[in-house]
Amino acid sequence: MLDYGRQYREYAKEKTLENQKLILKGKEAVFKKSKDIDGGKGVWNSGSLRNINLALDDVLIPFFSQKPYNKKPIHSINRTDIAEFKNWREGLETIRNKPYSPSTINKQNTVLRSIFQFAQYKGEPIGSFRTQWQTAKKHLGWQDEGFSHYSIRHRYAGRRLMNKDVNPLDLANVMGTSLAMISEIYQHYQVEQHYDELVASDIDYRDFVDVYENGIRVKAVRKDSDEHLEIWKKTPEKLEVPPTDYSEQ
Repeated sequence: MLDYGRQYREYAKEKTLENQKLILKGKEAVFKKSKDIDGGKGVWNSGSLRNINLALDDVLIPFFSQKPYNKKPIHSINRTDIAEFKNWREGLETIRNKPYSPSTINKQNTVLRSIFQFAQYKGEPIGSFRTQWQTAKKHLGWQDEGFSHYSIRHRYAGRRLMNKDVNPLDLANVMGTSLAMISEIYQHYQVEQHYDELVASDIDYRDFVDVYENGIRVKAVRKDSDEHLEIWKKTPEKLEVPPTDYSEQ
């Protein structure tokens, strides 16, 4: 829980900083929160990051640093554990002699829920990779550098598009992200000036629709194709949009 909580903070910080850079350049913030990934909506901003920092530092890290929660895998945390957390928080209010406001409690609960969703989306590989990443940074003398493995991921995507050695659809498949996200998030790289040309000469992401399983993108199908129609009829929850002019009748 502690590990994913800190990863979530790092993730939120990076998204917020990237949005701030775009705004300073007079551009629109494009890093958006997701109900499936980070339990929210709208764009990442300083207010979002502040809520996460307050919830983590004030209640979540203090509680989950205690035994047995400090060693308990996040997928093993159950309703009893959450009930214990709430009881502990009430006791903390007594010690502080200052109860949390309903809005503060709601924000804390939202951050807790978002960490679970974030962990589910990222999965165990990211959890194990984080340790390897920290070891690599130490070896290379990068401990004090202000970038994360997420920024390396963004750099990789931007570089591939700039080199024009991959189309957006293939890149989305390789990285396990959506075509729309490739379009929105990486526009602030230098690839921005080449993107229209790249898409026009290779493939237009608007011709495809992403297919999701449990909130995770698994593939893309051509819009309004027979496959698109078949998936919509059987499992519409897997698709963001229905086929054009689709009718139940």
